[in-house]
Order: sequence, then C-alpha cells, then structure tokens
Amino acid sequence: MAYSLSLGLLYLGLLCGNRLVSARGSELFTANPSRGPHFTGCRSREQETFRCWWSAGTFQNLTEPGALRVFYQTKNALSEWQECPDYTRTVENECYFNKTYTQIWTSYCVQLRSVPQNITYDEACFTVENIAGPGDWHTAVNLWFVY
Repeated sequence: MAYSLSLGLLYLGLLCGNRLVSARGSELFTANPSRGPHFTGCRSREQETFRCWWSAGTFQNLTEPGALRVFYQTKNALSEWQECPDYTRTVENECYFNKTYTQIWTSYCVQLRSVPQNITYDEACFTVENIAGPGDWHTAVNLWFVY
C-alpha cells in the first residue's frame, strides 16, 4: 500500500514538472500581498464536479475578465492542455468543471496563464478526491508545493 502511494505521488510530481501538490484539509490559503497571479484553491463538494479560483495578486494589469485563463491537463500523458470548460459568470475568477470534465481517481494539473503574453504564472496538481470536502465553495482546500 505504501509503495503504491509513493508511486502515485512520484507520478504527480513528474506530471506537474517536479512540483508536487498536496491537499491539507480545508485550510484557507494564506494571503501574500507581494505575490503575483496564483491559484487560491480548488474544491469538489461531491467528487462529481469541481471548481478552482485564482487571484491576480499584485498584478493589477491582469484584473480584467479574461486577462488570466485557466488551462488543465489530465494524467493521461498524451492529453494536451485545454482551456477551462466554463468560466463562471456569477463568481469572479472561478473555473467550473462539470460532470463531463470530472473523473475521480484522475490526476489533474491546472495552470494559470496570461494568454496574450504567453506566461504561466502558477500551476497546481491534484486528484479530485484530494480536494473533496463539505462546506462552502469558497472554503478552498490548501494546495502547497514541494520543490
């Protein structure tokens, strides 16, 4: 069992460019006033859909809708990066993955990009079961990076 878990974590690390992400309960992200664009969390309430949120941070030139975009890739090594399937109109800076785009036990990597400048600002990798939990959508699961 431990061997299988270690292999799974190694795979996630390789999938995300040697940046491993782990879920830690329902802790909130800590604000860093000098930080640039970054994900503030991802959450699945019922493991059938999930949402991710982001902030432009101190980059005020990227606060307009559409200035930052979310791209995702699944664990399938042949899968290409695809853009967020649904930017929620009622919640600022939110990407929604409905049942069509959500699979449990599947590794996802998400990137926060500025498309006009072709810059990737942040990346997070997780499985849906790692970001699952009850509560408000905005009580996002804390994702942290190990380099």
